[in-house]
Amino acid sequence: MLKRHGGIVGLSQGERALDRLVTITPQLAHIVEQYLEGFPSHGTSPESEFHYQLVGDVAVRIHSNAKKIAQSIELHCEGNPYKTETPLRNIASSAVIAKDMKDDILEFPSKGQKAFENFVEDKTETILSKLHLAANQETEAENME
Repeated sequence: MLKRHGGIVGLSQGERALDRLVTITPQLAHIVEQYLEGFPSHGTSPESEFHYQLVGDVAVRIHSNAKKIAQSIELHCEGNPYKTETPLRNIASSAVIAKDMKDDILEFPSKGQKAFENFVEDKTETILSKLHLAANQETEAENME
């Protein structure tokens, strides 16, 4: 109804779209008010001076979930990955990553830097050779005159 390509910019720059927005805004506000009336205006639980995640059994659930995650990691990695050397695996399929791919992943900063340096060197050499060739052609043209 309101969403257009371009978001609010699309609405604010389109005169007809802006007219529609201004026309229906009061009705939209009324619909939102009706929707919100279905909820209690004040909480039924007593106010607490502590954040809701620091009271009750939330902390217990967090601790329990952390244990489950640790157990899942140990199962997935065939042990604690910080204590034993385990093969690098695909997180979705648990397939072992091939050594050359593993090296590419683990050494990406240095390999990427080297590839960048090679790229810049190649481009620089290409540009310099083209400039040198153009300068030689210009010199030859001047000598022929």
